[in-house]
Amino acid sequence: MNDSTFNISMSMGHQTSFLGNQKSQTFSFPMLKSAEILSCLRELQISIPNEALSRPEEHIDIIRRLYEVFIELCTGITVEEMSQPVFSGLSELSFPELHEESIPQINFFRSLQKLLRF
Repeated sequence: MNDSTFNISMSMGHQTSFLGNQKSQTFSFPMLKSAEILSCLRELQISIPNEALSRPEEHIDIIRRLYEVFIELCTGITVEEMSQPVFSGLSELSFPELHEESIPQINFFRSLQKLLRF
């Protein structure tokens, strides 16, 4: 992948192959230029710098916020909801205060997993 492209698409074409007893899917997506992605994001009223697409590992906070916006738009789960622990589960933890930072992270990843299933 070079600096001017980012692998993302709305295409649903895919191939299925079988490896031993495991089934694996290989998805085929066209390469879009950063300008095309940024244009789509602008239509959604989302603004990110071009560098965040070409070097996402250097812009982790921006990319995370982008995923949070997509989660909110597509699943209806808000950032505030992802930050809240499930209180019924807190009683099961021996030291719930140790999980104050990990619970929002886990909720974010679960919500992102729901988003990626769409």
